[in-house]
Amino acid sequence: MPKTKTAPPPGGGDAGRGFLDGAEDDPVLREVAEEANHAQARRRAELTGSAALRELRRIAEALLDQPRKERLPLLREAAGNLSTRVKDPELRTMLSEVWLASRGRCGPLRPGDRLDLSPQQWLLPGLLLARGSHLLIAQPKAGKSSWLLGLIAAWSKGEPFLGRCFTKPCPEVLLAWPDQGEGDVARMLAAAGLLAADGGLRSPIVALWHAGRPLHLDEEGIAALGEEAARRPGCLVVVDSYAAGTRMLGLEEADAAFAGPCQALIEELEPAGATIVVVHHAGKGRPGEGPASLSRGTTALPAVPSMLLALAKVNPADREDRRLLLQVEGRGGPPETLAIVREEARWMVCGSGEEIAAEQRREVAREKLTMRQEAALELVERRWSDGQGETTVADVVADPDCEITGNHAARLGLKALQALARKGLIQLRRVGTGISARPWSADGPEGLPSTAGPIGLAGPQISHRDGSSDQGDQEDQPDEGDQPDLFTYGEVA
Repeated sequence: MPKTKTAPPPGGGDAGRGFLDGAEDDPVLREVAEEANHAQARRRAELTGSAALRELRRIAEALLDQPRKERLPLLREAAGNLSTRVKDPELRTMLSEVWLASRGRCGPLRPGDRLDLSPQQWLLPGLLLARGSHLLIAQPKAGKSSWLLGLIAAWSKGEPFLGRCFTKPCPEVLLAWPDQGEGDVARMLAAAGLLAADGGLRSPIVALWHAGRPLHLDEEGIAALGEEAARRPGCLVVVDSYAAGTRMLGLEEADAAFAGPCQALIEELEPAGATIVVVHHAGKGRPGEGPASLSRGTTALPAVPSMLLALAKVNPADREDRRLLLQVEGRGGPPETLAIVREEARWMVCGSGEEIAAEQRREVAREKLTMRQEAALELVERRWSDGQGETTVADVVADPDCEITGNHAARLGLKALQALARKGLIQLRRVGTGISARPWSADGPEGLPSTAGPIGLAGPQISHRDGSSDQGDQEDQPDEGDQPDLFTYGEVA
């Protein structure tokens, strides 16, 4: 039998020696020790199946008083002492179950239990849901972190944000920023007015983690956020970014398990009534797609939170265009799209999603114009900017760049303007017996001459030999008979 090692008692001597200490030197004591070991082994052998699991669960409940990071190793050791093979995921599940049970959150609701029927509350109408979880999606360097800090700064000052007023005072903020170094964090916080002159954190930020003091979305990190939030009910928790927070877990973004830490975070913070914003990078989604399609990696991640917000540059190829498109959708309300821009330290709305979509459609349409249509469009824009007013069919025919000659010249000029109107690039209206055109963005009362310049001569009435009016709709090609025309006189195209 191996020797029993015991630590010497304080002060030395024989104080504190047990009855079986030194049993290897005495045959009688050795026999007693062996019998005690056999008895203990028999008791362990009896704890098999459900009995062993019940004992293990009792140990798990006792471990709730221990620091969270020590619970799993201690429970693993206890399982080994019970000669029970239980894998780590099963041990984590057991620890989670006893933790939920200790807070009265285990098991289903039963008849007689009451659900919360209080109306849904917004912290920032349409954008930030009280006690909700939000996933903010954007390409790197698109301005998502600056947007979030701008929101927090405006909230802390009691100022509107994007033209909307907050419904409650700004709560305390826990900011986990594992993908930014201390210097970058300091500069961005200072720019948002959330850092004192001496570098100290300003209210409402009460806890900050950065790359130098990282917080990862593993069990220990999520527990740390939970403990902080429990002391600050109703707080705002920001994680920027999700990829950096889960990097140490070895999860593949394309795997559905990548959404697991986000779900665990929501479950951990729910008792504290926290509002959660998690920042995630966008993938290579096509413009116009919803936030869920723009999220990088598995589609399981955007399915977890209550609300999805996506930020994208309106014109990625134009560095001078600083506008961003903000798309919002989720369980809180109807989808919404806004064009926003940052002016110094403030964020403002500069248009609607419909306006941006129409602008993008016009850009695409302009790239596909024929040479004659492009020349006609440049003529309309040039005449308007020079103060010559609207452009008629006669102006188009007379312009050498349009290269319109022959018996069908007037008809081809009309069709070029009609094609531009259908593409949303110009406005058309009837003037006398002809039509005239102005740029799509030109101001002026609908159906009346604009004050920007003279209207010009009315274009010629186009008619067939049989007396019917021209209704051709074949772009800039001559008719082969009457066809329904998309342009209706008296309407602005």
